Amino acid sequence: MKTRLNGFKKFKTTKICVLAICLTFFTGYLFLDLGSLEHFNKPTNDADYLGEYEYKERIPLTSAYTLVDPINISSHDDWGLYPFITGNGSDVNPYIIENVEIEGNGVKTMKVGDRNYLNYTDRGIYINANGSFIIKNCKISSFSLGISLDIYISPEHNHTIEEVEIDNCGIGIYNYWSHFRVNISKCNITNCNWVTVKVPDVFGSPLFYGGFGIWVKGDTGSIIESCRVENCSIGLFGGYEVDIIGNQLINCGFLFDIQFMYVYEVILDNTVNGKPLGLFLLTDDLVITSQQASQYGQLIFQGCSNLGLSNFQITEACSFGLMITSCSNSILQNIVCENQKIGFLINTDYITANNLHTKNCDVGFLIGRARHSTLNRLLTDSTDIPIYINELLDTTIQIEKSTWFYIIDFLALPEIQINSSISSVNLPRINLTAFELEGFAIQLNHTGTYLINDIDPHFTYIYFTVVIFDRYALPAIPGFLLIGFYTALLLGIIALTFVIQYKKRRV
Repeated sequence: MKTRLNGFKKFKTTKICVLAICLTFFTGYLFLDLGSLEHFNKPTNDADYLGEYEYKERIPLTSAYTLVDPINISSHDDWGLYPFITGNGSDVNPYIIENVEIEGNGVKTMKVGDRNYLNYTDRGIYINANGSFIIKNCKISSFSLGISLDIYISPEHNHTIEEVEIDNCGIGIYNYWSHFRVNISKCNITNCNWVTVKVPDVFGSPLFYGGFGIWVKGDTGSIIESCRVENCSIGLFGGYEVDIIGNQLINCGFLFDIQFMYVYEVILDNTVNGKPLGLFLLTDDLVITSQQASQYGQLIFQGCSNLGLSNFQITEACSFGLMITSCSNSILQNIVCENQKIGFLINTDYITANNLHTKNCDVGFLIGRARHSTLNRLLTDSTDIPIYINELLDTTIQIEKSTWFYIIDFLALPEIQINSSISSVNLPRINLTAFELEGFAIQLNHTGTYLINDIDPHFTYIYFTVVIFDRYALPAIPGFLLIGFYTALLLGIIALTFVIQYKKRRV
C-alpha cells in the first residue's frame, strides 16, 4: 500500500511539474506573439452586419419574345429595314425596339497583332444613327457586346434602354461617347466577364477585354437607375455626367473613372451584395475600422488624404476588395481581402501599408502607381497573379520569397536591372500572356533586399526596393520582448523548483 501511495504522490508531482512547464512556455509565447505582425483582432462579420441581406426581386420581364437576328442601325435609313421597329424617331414618337430576343453564338475574340482582344464588331443591338429611340423588354445573350451605342447618335434626342435582360456577353451595355444623353433603367445583366486575360488595364478601353455589365459615359441628364447586375468581372462603370441611382450589384462591384472626382454626378442608394456602396470622395482624415467597414458591400476611396484603414476583412466578391486612388498620406494596416477579381487596387502616392493579405483572388495587388511609399508585408494565398505593378518610384515593398510579381511595361523599356548586395542582373522585357501586354516577370527566391530600376536614363518610372522575407521564419524578438520572455522563463523555473521542494518536504 505504501508503494502505491508513493507512486500516486510521484504521479501528482509529475502532473504539477508538466503543468508548470506548459504555463512557463505559454507565458513566453504570449510575449512573443504580441510582437507578431500577424496578431490583430479580426472582425466577426456576422456580429458587425447591420442585418441580413434582402435583395430586391429580379425585375419581371415578359416571356413573349420574338426571336430576331442582330440589329444593326449604322445609318438613318437602317431603321426602316426592321419591320418590328415602330415609330419615326421623333421625341414624341421614338423608334421602339420591343419584345424581341436576340441570341448570339458566344463571346468572340479577334487577333490584333499578337494579342487577342474582344471582338467589338459582334453585337446584339448596334445603333450609330440619328433618332430618338427606346429599347425595352428585350432579351439578348451570348454576344461580345449586348447593346452598343456609337458616335453618330444625336445629342438633341432622347435615348432609353429599359427592362432589358442581357446574359453572357463580353459587355452588357456599352457607350463610350459623352456628347448625348442615355437613360438606362430596370435592366437585368448577368455573366459578363473578361476574355483572354486575368487582369486588364481596368482604366483603359473596355473594348480590349470586356468584363463589364454596364460601361457608359453620357452627357448631363444621363442616368443608370434600378438595374441589377450579377456575376460580372466588373458590374458597373459610369463616367462623366451619368447619375447612378438605386442599382443592385451582386458578386461584382463598381468602378469609376479617376477623373470622376472632378465632376458631380448623383451617386445614391446603390448596393453591393445587399449592403450600401461605400464610396468616399474627396473626404480627408477618414478612419475606417472593422465595425464601419462591415456596413458596406464595397469600399472605394478617391481623393481622400490622410486616410486610415485598419483591422478588417472583406470576404464577399465585389470585383475589387479595396480600391484607393489619389489618397495621399494614407495608412493601411491589417486588412484581408478574399474572393475578388482584384484584392487591392492602389493608385496613389505617399501611402504606408502594413500586413495586407489577399486570398483566393485572380489578382492580389494591382498597384497602378505608388510613389514615395512603403508597402510592408504584402501576403498572397491562392492567387493567380500575386502582384501587378505599373509604376513605382522611390518606394519600398516587402513581399514573401518566391512570390511572382509583374511589372507591366507601357513605355517599352528593353530591360530593367535587379541589384542585390551580391549580384546584379539585367532582365529583358517579354510578352506576358496573362495580361496580353509586354513587361517583366520576377520571382525572387532568397530573402534580402533588392533594388529594381530601369537602366535607360530617359525613363524614370521604375525605381523601387523589394524586401524579400520568409513568412514562416521565427520573428526577430525586440529587446523588451526578449526581457519579458526570459523573465517569464525564470519565474516558471522558480515556481517549478518550489513545487519540487515542497513535495520533498511532505514526503
